[in-house]
Amino acid sequence: MSMLSSSCCCGKCYFGAKSTDPNATACNHGTTEVLELRNPRPGHSNNVRTVGYTGANCSCAGTYRLSNTCPQSDTIEVDYIHFHPNTRIYTWFYEKVDGLNIWPPCTHPCCGYDSAFPGFNDVACCSGTTSQCSTTYRQFTGSPGNSTFASKFQQDAINPGTSPHRSSNSVADDCEFGDSYLFLEGVANSSSSSQYNHYVVNSSGVVVQTPSTRKLEETMLCVVHKEKWWVRDYNSLNHDDNSSVPDGSVDDQASGSRTPKYWIFACTGVPLYSWEIKEVSSLTTTQQDQVLVAINNGDPIPEDLADILESDGILLVKDYERTDGKIIKKTLKTSNGSVGIEYFWGRPGGWTYVCQQFDQSPNTAILKFPQIARRSREPNASGSDFGGTNNCFTAAPIPTNNCVCNSTGGPGGSCDPCSGLGTDCNEGLAQFCGGATDTCFQDIIVGNCRGVWAQFTHYYLNLPGSSSAYECGVSNDVYICRVDPGGTCDFGNLPDEISHPIPEPVSASIRNGLSSNPCCGGDGTINFGSVECPATTPNAPDCDDPSVWGPNV
Repeated sequence: MSMLSSSCCCGKCYFGAKSTDPNATACNHGTTEVLELRNPRPGHSNNVRTVGYTGANCSCAGTYRLSNTCPQSDTIEVDYIHFHPNTRIYTWFYEKVDGLNIWPPCTHPCCGYDSAFPGFNDVACCSGTTSQCSTTYRQFTGSPGNSTFASKFQQDAINPGTSPHRSSNSVADDCEFGDSYLFLEGVANSSSSSQYNHYVVNSSGVVVQTPSTRKLEETMLCVVHKEKWWVRDYNSLNHDDNSSVPDGSVDDQASGSRTPKYWIFACTGVPLYSWEIKEVSSLTTTQQDQVLVAINNGDPIPEDLADILESDGILLVKDYERTDGKIIKKTLKTSNGSVGIEYFWGRPGGWTYVCQQFDQSPNTAILKFPQIARRSREPNASGSDFGGTNNCFTAAPIPTNNCVCNSTGGPGGSCDPCSGLGTDCNEGLAQFCGGATDTCFQDIIVGNCRGVWAQFTHYYLNLPGSSSAYECGVSNDVYICRVDPGGTCDFGNLPDEISHPIPEPVSASIRNGLSSNPCCGGDGTINFGSVECPATTPNAPDCDDPSVWGPNV
């Protein structure tokens, strides 16, 4: 058994930022555990819209609310079993520092320090004006060997994880980032006098040492997570899996696209530095270059080499029984040869998924495992769609069967908007929540070591006369639970509460006293430019935002 499997399967595989986190328990995975997904499909209405009809000879002139009403359908049940092309338990996945998730952005549309805060302006800081930035934290700018002082917002996002709302948006709430960026504490504010050698891959594909030394954050290549994969094995909507489902039915046709093909759980992430590979690891020179070239090209790190880096302590996550809970131990070797030991917090892991069966079309796609885009669909023949996304998972109670159109409002009588009103009636514009069909459909997902809780909510405009008031159409909960051999799915181990953000149009309606029945309580949002930001919603229940585990979910 490899060091990778023995240390995580038989030891501890953390998924939180520190060992003192209430939910940062160890996860002992194996090849025999399964995931069970349960998606109830209660009766509900969808495609709710308000439509007006006009016309001189239109006896049905008026405004109607149309909707498709769907009866309760069978619960979707899906089982997932262990997946790895080479039968081992875990694999390794990394995200580069120049990606969107590793480093907090310099500014944030909802929060941070703008020009209205005396003496601070994050925009000026991002443009290089350091007098208004953090004096102790630095940001990696993405340019090779270049970092500048971090913005005040970045400092807040890293520690303590809370940043004030923009001063020009008085109804917004402060922004909470939890432990998402805590792993950068000690990196972004490391001593600038401590310099490290840095190694890159040149244009000829050869690993070389840069002529100048770097600060710690400028030598970080990526953050590496140990992962466990599951593949879909049984789907109750699929005729081949469940013969009671009619072959070719709506359910059968939807069975391959409404639930992900793969679920993935990532353990705590560990930053990897170029000098660690070349100067601290026990890898041979050839193996060192293999790792550096792979990361440079976006290819998977060879698993046997990642195993060695873990056994060297470089990619190791361990409970060192520290009062602060730091679970990453680094041997820092500076360019002048001095060696010291420092401890760091980890990057939280979490759950994510891949939509379709990437390992069949094209066949070469499996060679990128597990270094593939998450929530990605199967590539087309040319591969141009690789890394795209589709909506293969939602907690919405769909697909739906035997739905019928209903209409309310208007003059009634013999008028039937569902069947059309003839040529004398001109249909006006359909009105949707916020003016867009998807504004009032939302999914949120939270999870812990035992599984995932996803929640879907749907709002729609009320009848004419209160056109800016919204109703809660349907709310639905989906559970994905880890089941050990001989065990059962215990949803009691999942989060005990979930708070769903209310869409901005609904939130505004509640604040104005027009709507009072938000789905599942939740926090409001407010529009700031093109972004929905957290907002104070006095008429909604006061709920805490759930912890969103991992950057990929």
